Amino acid sequence: MSSLKLAVPSASIAIARLVNTGTDNFAIWVLKAPYPSGYVLRDCVFSAELNQIWQEWQQMFTSHSPLDITSRLPSTAVNTLTLVETFPEASINSPTENPSKSPYSSRLMQSLGVNLWRWVFDGLILSCWERSRGMAMGQRTQLRFRLEIRDPDLIALPWEIMQPQPGQSAISLSPDILFSRTISEVEPLPELRTDQAINILLVLGDDHKLQLDQEASLLKKILLEGRPLGKTITDAPCTVKTLVKPTKTELIQELETKAYNVFFYAGHGLPDPDGGSLFLTNELKINGIELAQVLTRTGIKLGVFNACWGARPAAIHHQAIPASSLAEVLIRHGVPAVLGMRDEIADAESQSFIQTFAASLRSCKLIDQAVAAARQELLTL
Repeated sequence: MSSLKLAVPSASIAIARLVNTGTDNFAIWVLKAPYPSGYVLRDCVFSAELNQIWQEWQQMFTSHSPLDITSRLPSTAVNTLTLVETFPEASINSPTENPSKSPYSSRLMQSLGVNLWRWVFDGLILSCWERSRGMAMGQRTQLRFRLEIRDPDLIALPWEIMQPQPGQSAISLSPDILFSRTISEVEPLPELRTDQAINILLVLGDDHKLQLDQEASLLKKILLEGRPLGKTITDAPCTVKTLVKPTKTELIQELETKAYNVFFYAGHGLPDPDGGSLFLTNELKINGIELAQVLTRTGIKLGVFNACWGARPAAIHHQAIPASSLAEVLIRHGVPAVLGMRDEIADAESQSFIQTFAASLRSCKLIDQAVAAARQELLTL
């Protein structure tokens, strides 16, 4: 959706649980490196200390039952169970008491970030990382880094906050790193058409706690008029069509009759085994599998979801159900890029993120560059 860009050095690391070795043994290996000898592997244990910090994080920051990484049920058992946990009603609005403002929460976030970094980047993996980053710096460009999570219980972890040492920048906020996440078993994308314009379908679903009309108006203003100082010569042409509380039929017909390449959704969402649920109206929902089928069939290249828990898997007995988050289902079905929320976020913060992301996308930044800019803007809040 943008003009031709220079190649950015890329690195990719995968994490998977080892079978028949215990419940807390994992393999971490380099899938891609900018130099031939960088493809290294190591096995490790998800330590009790790291798991304890993760449990404390969930108690403070999530409203769902905590996920347990070190007591995985056999996959056959998970597949035969039904979803019995209930999920509380919630929206993007934060609770009255914001835990992220407390000093303890900052220390907890830092502790989890440092421990996740040390778990992933150790030994040969760390050497590969340092050399890859050094090569990018030598070329005076950013390093595109992708983390591929191949175990469902690890998806909900906040990998974006990984940091080498206390006080240093998180990996997702580093100005010389373009950080993104993906999952395993993703088929290669077909050759995508080249679009000169950004054509967006903006869907406003149901959420009585949010000022969706105001958010839509502001978002359309940014997309159609550019940044506050006005358009620049690099801004891509853009069109925006808004659907307010559509039925499934109306949504599908709109996607099938117009050449959209970006899908925005703002509204209420919940975890669900079939790829999450998005509320189109107060009673009408569409699940991730249903949405994935129409988005891939109509050539959507980017899905953006301003809804709670779009990147969080559904769970049963404190364990994640494989391939159950909205973002994961869309990626598995072939949507090239998805932007979703792992948990809840305050309304003002979500709007700031989405608006900065939209402005960056309009100015022809690559998707991961637009995400990095939005994260930096969110940090100022």
